[in-house]
Parts: sequence; structure tokens; C-alpha cells
Amino acid sequence: MVTTTLFIRTKDNNENLKPVFDQLKQKGYFLKRRLAIFLLLVILPLLLILKILDLFGLNYFYLKLNIVLVLVLIFLKIKPEDNNLFEQLKLNNYFSWTFQPKDEMKIAFVLIFSILIISGLLIKLIESII
Repeated sequence: MVTTTLFIRTKDNNENLKPVFDQLKQKGYFLKRRLAIFLLLVILPLLLILKILDLFGLNYFYLKLNIVLVLVLIFLKIKPEDNNLFEQLKLNNYFSWTFQPKDEMKIAFVLIFSILIISGLLIKLIESII
């Protein structure tokens, strides 16, 4: 849900930033950022669940975890000559990770939805105990 919410466009794009977006796409930042988000939000939790289930040996798990984290850092690296593109995004109130306009309502939606889900799970847990 969080991943979907990150990429759903809820505000119109600033047309003045079209050249910036075009340059970022040409330089591969869109793909790299999406891969980094995928690794952090999908692969990393999966690795942690597998560790909890103790399906991997301790050393093997940490090797995979380190590989994922190194890949994320590589994907997030910004070349010095491209810093001005990311500064333009920040000045126009855009996220540098998702290239979406900042929208506080997305964060509120995720928080409220999460609270509702957790509340429902707690109610079911209490009902099963009683």
C-alpha cells in the first residue's frame, strides 16, 4: 500500500519542471530511484521475514542484507553535475525519491489506514483471547 501511495499522482505536475524531468529520465534517475524503493520496501522486509523464520544461516542472511543496502546506496547516488536538477525539485516542493509533488494528504492516508488495520487486528486478537 505504501509503495502504491508513493507513486500515485495526487497533484498536477509543474509544467515548468518538464525539462528537469526529461533530463532526470535521460540520465536514468527515474529507474534507479524506483529500483531503490523496490529494494527497500519489498526485498528488505522479505529478507527480514526470512530471517525471523530462520530459513537462512546468520552469515548468509547478513551477506544478502548488505548486498541489498549497497545496491540501494548505488541507485541513490547523485552525480555532482546533477545536483542542480535535484535542487530545482526541492525548491518546487517535489520529492527527490519519487519525483512526485509533496502532498501531506498521502502521509495522512497511510497513517489513518494503518491505524485502522492495526486496530482491526488488535480487536481480532482480543476476541480470540477472550
